[in-house]
Amino acid sequence: NINEKVVDEIQELVFQAQEFGLHVSINLHRAPGYCVNAGFNEPYNLWKDQEALDAFCFHWEMWGNRFKSVSSKKISFDLVNEPSWREDMNDQFAPRTTIPGAVYRKVALAASTAIRKSNPNHLVVADGNDVGASVIPEITDLNIAQSCRGYFPHYISHYRAPWVFKNPDDAPKPVWPGTIEGQSFSRKNLEELYRPWIELVKQGVGVHCGECGCWKETPHDVFLAWFGDVLDVLTENQIGYALWNFRGDFGMLDSLQKISDYAKLTADQSMGFMAPLLQSKYFRNLFSQALHLYWLSEEKVLEESFLKAFDGRVAAERLIERLKSQLSENRSASKSNDQPTRLLRYARLLFKLEKDLN
Repeated sequence: NINEKVVDEIQELVFQAQEFGLHVSINLHRAPGYCVNAGFNEPYNLWKDQEALDAFCFHWEMWGNRFKSVSSKKISFDLVNEPSWREDMNDQFAPRTTIPGAVYRKVALAASTAIRKSNPNHLVVADGNDVGASVIPEITDLNIAQSCRGYFPHYISHYRAPWVFKNPDDAPKPVWPGTIEGQSFSRKNLEELYRPWIELVKQGVGVHCGECGCWKETPHDVFLAWFGDVLDVLTENQIGYALWNFRGDFGMLDSLQKISDYAKLTADQSMGFMAPLLQSKYFRNLFSQALHLYWLSEEKVLEESFLKAFDGRVAAERLIERLKSQLSENRSASKSNDQPTRLLRYARLLFKLEKDLN
């Protein structure tokens, strides 16, 4: 059965996102008979059981019909998150292997056919085999795009993640480039990793990196060095990407808020770690703007007109003047409060970086 009320809520969210110019990709993270995560009772196996495949297609036919009039420029349908062959669907740490190509083709063909019943032009995406790591050559003739991942090596992207390391304290310290547990890692490894995906692009098959990023424990300098190389390799080969995730332990918002809060309290010591963030060609505008906006906390900061007109130097200047005034008032009233002084150092730091970078 379908819970129409919940589906209505999801549909409304999709339309809201599209109003802001976002392309929305609908994905089944837990599909009938498969989920990359465990923690619930899954009675079927999508790759073996017809009952699971029938339910899978039932869901996708419903979603395809819900958005039958929406352009493929605005919406896509990503079949199932990070598929792999796992005998025990209820054991998170059960061994994983490659889904046989013919099996993956059968499932992808059935689901894409169900989606396109309502609109033959619907854009369908299949996550790569082996949890998104491997190209699926068996489906390149089915007019289905393919999605890779940006988590290699997991020593960096999932450093100390408890669902990856049974004992997070045993996770080896990440470096980039460098050697981890006897293995050497550098940009060359990334170029080799993505070579099959780049070849897929050259064949005319749509490719994007559906997820990339790292968990919250990865050291900042390691993340910047590694992720800069990841994005360079992808973008230089016309492969788009999406960050995982927006809010959460991988989340950009949560990370930015921590950085901003720390910078406010320790502005004199913040230059060392803030400068690389603001100078990164991929994160410079995002970090700079977010640092200001977390301080401003105005409701309008997410409005498109505000974002387009945002000027970090002007915002920092205004912030400095407000803090100077507050500091002067405190002194006139003989108040002892060093918070404006700390925040003033923070604002001056923002202004200096904005001025230097512009």
